[in-house]
Amino acid sequence: MLRASVVMIVIEVLLGFIPVLGPFMAGYFGGKFTRSAGEGLIAALLPALVLVGILWLIGTAAALPVVSTVAGLGILMLFVIYHVPLLLGAAIGGAVSKRQAPPERTDVL
Repeated sequence: MLRASVVMIVIEVLLGFIPVLGPFMAGYFGGKFTRSAGEGLIAALLPALVLVGILWLIGTAAALPVVSTVAGLGILMLFVIYHVPLLLGAAIGGAVSKRQAPPERTDVL
């Protein structure tokens, strides 16, 4: 799942100039590294929460009410524009993934 998160971050950085399609593609290809749609969503949420947390800390470090409010609205817009398509792509990529859990070994004593 960590590999899927790294793939999503790298592709999202490389295709960040495309507002909706870039994050969707990053989520889709990162989701293909997972086994299910649920794992794809979890792998997509990790980088999203880290980015939102960093931006929130920067906004609150300013200690000015107006600046913090504007920073909060900016964080909300970033989440909507970039992470909703990322989550959607990760769910679709995980759902169509052909990876399966390794079979259980029955020959072990």
